[in-house]
This record gives sequence, structure tokens and C-alpha cells, in this order.
Amino acid sequence: MRGLACVLMFQTHCYDSWMSPEAKKSSSVTGWSKLGGTLPAPLFHLLAGVSFALVTEKLREKGIERKTIAKQTILRGAEVFGMGCFFACRNLRWAIRGRRGRICCASTF
Repeated sequence: MRGLACVLMFQTHCYDSWMSPEAKKSSSVTGWSKLGGTLPAPLFHLLAGVSFALVTEKLREKGIERKTIAKQTILRGAEVFGMGCFFACRNLRWAIRGRRGRICCASTF
């Protein structure tokens, strides 16, 4: 499923740049491409949730205390969140300086 999400994400983000302006206006495939672009984010979140459940269950089977598991998962979540905020701020800074022609404001926040 992760591969499907990656392919859909790549296809959605790159399809627009591969088509001529005339093809974008007349192609019904563009609509299907945009519709397919709504799937990667929910798929990644679903897979993250499943992975989280499997990892915590495996740690519980090993006999690790719940408090230790909770601490480990909270720290990992904070690490991922912090990296996301760092990259979002960096992208916003580049957009303000004009280094990037196009930026998705939704990914900044």
C-alpha cells in the first residue's frame, strides 16, 4: 500500500508539469488525476497507524512496561513533528525569499 501511495503522489504532483496547456484543458484524465491525488495522505496516515499498533503490540509481547512504551512512542512522535515543523519553516523561508517559484501553503502548516 505504501508503494501505491507513492505512485499516486508522484503521478499527481508530476502530471500537471508534463502536460501542455491545451491538453490540460481538454483532457478528462486531469480530473481523474486530481481525484487520485486525494488518496496518498489518507493511505500514509492509515499505514502509520497500523505500524504504530504493530510496533507497540510487539513491545508489549516482549514484556516491556507500558510506561516505557508510551515514553518511547511520545518521543518518536515529537521527533517527527519537530522535523516536520523545521522543514515547513525552511520551505516558508525559501518562498518568502523567492527561491521557489511555487509552494504549497497547506504543507507549511
